[in-house]
Amino acid sequence: MVTVSSVIEPPTIVIRDIEHLSEMSEVETLQKDVWGSDDLDVVPLTMLVATREVGAVLVGAYDGASLVGFVYGFPGYENGRLVHHSHMLAVKSAYRNFNLGYKLKLAQRERVLAQGINRITWTFDPLQSLNAYFNFGKLGVLADTYKINFYGEATSSFLHQIGTDRLWVTWSLDSPRVRERLQPWSRSILTMLP
Repeated sequence: MVTVSSVIEPPTIVIRDIEHLSEMSEVETLQKDVWGSDDLDVVPLTMLVATREVGAVLVGAYDGASLVGFVYGFPGYENGRLVHHSHMLAVKSAYRNFNLGYKLKLAQRERVLAQGINRITWTFDPLQSLNAYFNFGKLGVLADTYKINFYGEATSSFLHQIGTDRLWVTWSLDSPRVRERLQPWSRSILTMLP
């Protein structure tokens, strides 16, 4: 039986841009905490600083002064077309039931559209069923490419222990498919599906 005292209340989270060096240093730490990465597999502060200067989007989720999640991506070209490539989305395990990944992706979408870019690409492990549901069901991405051993064999992250094959996905930010998926009524229907 669920009682009022057993229900976990969501924390008050603020989603905002990560702009200061000290905050970017926290991004390095969070990468290690979430994925178990060593220093060689972490995007370093210097790269975060440099890419932000040329259009990278780095947004954090904060519980008070604590960084509990972030999304990071940068502009690039795919088939001669300007895109934004979302390289990382991470949320501390204790905060994963509060829809923070979704809120961070929406914040990223807003900032990328403001840059005049209407497509975000990224990769994910197709064997991670929750990520598949999140990407296809909630966000409305499409996949047309399967990348074999995308990150190579020698990485420290526990996510790469069974290989680094990835689906390459495209999030067409202003497409009817995506706009429909982002409607509150659409998300409630998805949760009712078996």
